[in-house]
Amino acid sequence: MKKFLIIFLLSIFLIGCTKVSVVEPGNNSNINILTSFYPVYLFAENIVDGAEGVTLKNLTLSSNIGCLHGYHLTTANMKDIENADIFIINGAGMEESFIDDIRVAYPDLMIIDTSIGVDILDNTFADEENPHIWLSVDNAKKQVQNIAYSLIEVDKENEEVYTSNYESYINKLNSLKEETNKFYGFNIVAMHDSLSYFADSTGLNIIDIVQNDEEDVPSPKRLQEIIENIKKNNVKAIFTEEQYSDKLPNMLSEETNVKVYTFDSITSGEGNKEEYIDRMKNNFDMLLTISR
Repeated sequence: MKKFLIIFLLSIFLIGCTKVSVVEPGNNSNINILTSFYPVYLFAENIVDGAEGVTLKNLTLSSNIGCLHGYHLTTANMKDIENADIFIINGAGMEESFIDDIRVAYPDLMIIDTSIGVDILDNTFADEENPHIWLSVDNAKKQVQNIAYSLIEVDKENEEVYTSNYESYINKLNSLKEETNKFYGFNIVAMHDSLSYFADSTGLNIIDIVQNDEEDVPSPKRLQEIIENIKKNNVKAIFTEEQYSDKLPNMLSEETNVKVYTFDSITSGEGNKEEYIDRMKNNFDMLLTISR
């Protein structure tokens, strides 16, 4: 417990850039927590489960928008933000299109940036951060830690619940890491830069990335370059994602005889708190299938 408290105090120092209003024990205050993005919602859901007087909602839970690149807030979004006491974000640039406007409009809103302490990779296509940090289990553990420690600081009434939930979920994430702690070492082509953190954590070699986003269409010259890279580098798989059209990866597959696999980036779902672990296991199972 002493080690837990020491790490906790250090984390609060890092997250202390936002205003914190401590909820005094016994005042029966309700706390409305809003998350910006689906993976962050799943992490927060595991921490607040059973906490009295706490409501949790995701900004985009009902929409299948995938990542938040270029996302524009709706009227309903703004109402949710106005009603929120705490706003939990992915960070690393994921909310770049709207987070500054929220900070200006609601200067007293506590914002928990779950990317604090995470080693951020660069975007392959642009001079900016790669925000897909949750696709590394180690990064997910850091995100969960940032959420738990921040909530413990501001809501002492539910401190025991948050602490117990944190320890339980971190144990599950540690087990996930142990079960899948293999370095696969084979070459892949990714349709999107979202796989970079996942690849780093599993030893996959991404020899080429096809698109900057869903609307990016490579030139014929660029496509030929990708095809040549696939052929000369013994690529075992082309990874796409559900939110992408299968037209381009299927064309690459036909040209190279390399199979297309659908990677689950966990950007939308049913809201089941076990989803992150279950779906990451499915991704690891897919790697086992490819490596055989």
